[in-house]
Order: sequence, then C-alpha cells, then structure tokens
Amino acid sequence: MQKINYRPVSESDIENHYLLFQTEELRTPDDNFLSKGYLKGFIDVNFFIGGFDDNLMVGAVLGELTKSNGFMIFTIVVYPKYRSQGIGRTLLEIIETNAKKKGANWSLLYASNYNPKTLDFYQARGYIIGNEMTECVKGL
Repeated sequence: MQKINYRPVSESDIENHYLLFQTEELRTPDDNFLSKGYLKGFIDVNFFIGGFDDNLMVGAVLGELTKSNGFMIFTIVVYPKYRSQGIGRTLLEIIETNAKKKGANWSLLYASNYNPKTLDFYQARGYIIGNEMTECVKGL
C-alpha cells in the first residue's frame, strides 16, 4: 500500500486533478460532472481535503457546516484502483473531526443506492441509511 498524504485541496489541485471528480458516482442528473468552478467554491482548509499519492490526488472529500450545528458532506470520491485501502475512511475521519472542532454535532450525506458496497461503507462508520429519495435538480 502506498503512503497517502492528506491536506487541504487548492485551486491548482482541482485544475491538475479534475479527472478524479469525473467518476460515474458524481455524474449530475443532467448527465454532466461537477464543474471546476463549483469545486473551487468549496475550497476551505477544513472542509475540502485531498489524499495524495506523491503528486496524484487519489481521493477527496468536501462539505460545509449547516445551521443547527450540522455538517453536510457533498462529495467523497476515491479512484477505483485506490479503494479498499482506507483512504475514504481516513478522508471521512478528517473532515468529521474538523467539523466537530467547528461545532458540528451531526453529519449528513447522500449516497447512491445502486452500490451496496458504498452503503455498507457508510453504515460501518455509524451512518444510518434513511429513506430512498430521488434527486431533483433545477437550474436557476
């Protein structure tokens, strides 16, 4: 297993590693992927963390604080060949710890229903699977 280094994501990381965010799980309802501009809007030293194998970003997690002492995780992604090596778990632990330090006492995320392994991953980390929902998106 490679030694993965974890640190905040920068604008240049998004530019240089945008392919990471073009995985099927992150496809939007309009059949696109999250834009670089969207991702750059989340840059934060506490809440946009990348996992790096040398200079390659192989995983990332991003989220933000919400009202009522909550935290919303918008995206967690790891390149397929790097999965099952603890990278996703470590990214989740880092961002949850950062959220707790900033006053959050609960966390929410959405996961696709079509991948039972993903749901098992979150359940093993204490997340409760809620009701199935359909994503509805509208441009404004």
